[in-house]
Amino acid sequence: MLEAQQEAAIDGILFVDENQNILSYNQHFVELWRIPESVIETRDEQQFLTSMIGQLTNSPKFVNEVENLYHDVKKSVRDEIDLGDGRTFERIVPL
Repeated sequence: MLEAQQEAAIDGILFVDENQNILSYNQHFVELWRIPESVIETRDEQQFLTSMIGQLTNSPKFVNEVENLYHDVKKSVRDEIDLGDGRTFERIVPL
């Protein structure tokens, strides 16, 4: 049921655990981030994340913010992520 709700969402959804393992994501997330099918098929988390990071305008800042979230799991975040192609995504990390 959770998977069906995740796929029905209009937002791109990515769930990552405290050990930085990708737990799940929806198809809309893949489409928004333009993750290549070849990366999805490998199920290689490092390739998945590398594909995302390579699209950012300020990847060091993004990586730093993600690391801070791993260390402070009680932190809620709402900000914007700028991509090199001019798109901007809203990032929401709820408690």
